[in-house]
Amino acid sequence: MTLWRSIDTVLDYAIDNEASSAQFYRDLAHRAATPELRDVLEGYAREELSHKQILEQLKRQKQIKIKAVRGLSLEMKAYAVEGVAAPDMEVEEALALALARENAAFRLYRDLADEVADPKIRNVFLRLAEEEAKHKTNFEQVYAERVGDKDRPAR
Repeated sequence: MTLWRSIDTVLDYAIDNEASSAQFYRDLAHRAATPELRDVLEGYAREELSHKQILEQLKRQKQIKIKAVRGLSLEMKAYAVEGVAAPDMEVEEALALALARENAAFRLYRDLADEVADPKIRNVFLRLAEEEAKHKTNFEQVYAERVGDKDRPAR
């Protein structure tokens, strides 16, 4: 079991994921079947960049204190998402990947909220988790419209 050793390494991971997600949504937007879906995906890309900026600001402040004396207890692989975006990826496959990414981000921010001592920083992570949960719910709806509920990826 590999644990993150510092809050900075977790934040670096989350910052990279937000940047990667923003690019993923921009790329997916270019292939969107409708202008409405394109607008939604471009909006998600902007939100992910906003999340990245929030995380970068938290990292610069260097004021995040962890509750536990032993340090972080977050296991890296619990937040890893298998699969990478590819230009030739089917839309349904891309939506399934988006769902997995949003779910992983939601879990990471929720778990980080549980790890930090400062209530203000906890609320920042909870807000990020809430936004990722909304994205996930929206992607579930789009996925269901595209392929139907019976083929919905596992949560």
